[in-house]
Amino acid sequence: MDVWRRPYSFLGDNKSGNGRLRSGGTWHDSLVDYTDGTQESAVRFETALNALGEKNGVQFDFDVKTVWQPVESQRAQLWCSRFGKAELFMDALGKCHFQSKTSASDRSTLLKCASEVGLNSNALETFLNGDELVDEVWHSYGHTIRGMRIHSIPLFLFSLDKNGGPFRDGKGETFAHNGSGSAENFLDVFERAWAATKQTETR
Repeated sequence: MDVWRRPYSFLGDNKSGNGRLRSGGTWHDSLVDYTDGTQESAVRFETALNALGEKNGVQFDFDVKTVWQPVESQRAQLWCSRFGKAELFMDALGKCHFQSKTSASDRSTLLKCASEVGLNSNALETFLNGDELVDEVWHSYGHTIRGMRIHSIPLFLFSLDKNGGPFRDGKGETFAHNGSGSAENFLDVFERAWAATKQTETR
């Protein structure tokens, strides 16, 4: 499977924010803003997330620093993709951020996770000290919101063509799943894709 991740922010490329979603507080604070501005709604959201996590042995910690436009983190992810380690890096980063209260927005976390997956953390730090891929991340923020009209994540897009899908050359049929899902949800997506493949072969 050829996996591409696209940098995304609920704020798009608006560097002044939107007046509702605060940045730099905790994940819990962010969920207060993301829901209806009340503690009660944030707690309901957290309870639902932990119910999903429990099925996979995951207990989320919502008292971790969260940034709505984590440019440095997403630059690091793109850098790791050059070595075929992006998914391993994101797995390590997600575990640190969501379970160990070690923010994905802190450079020390990025360097630690890069080292854990066998990458040179000194090389990553040198990369982060520059401005390479900064413009690309900001462009993606704007394009996903305005160009692709994506307003909620995660969004999974599967294409049968290696270069297909809306973020590549648009060839072939795309199968989508919006939001977190169960194994059954994704099995349904893959079965629909498989059925489409068989139909193509019989034409």
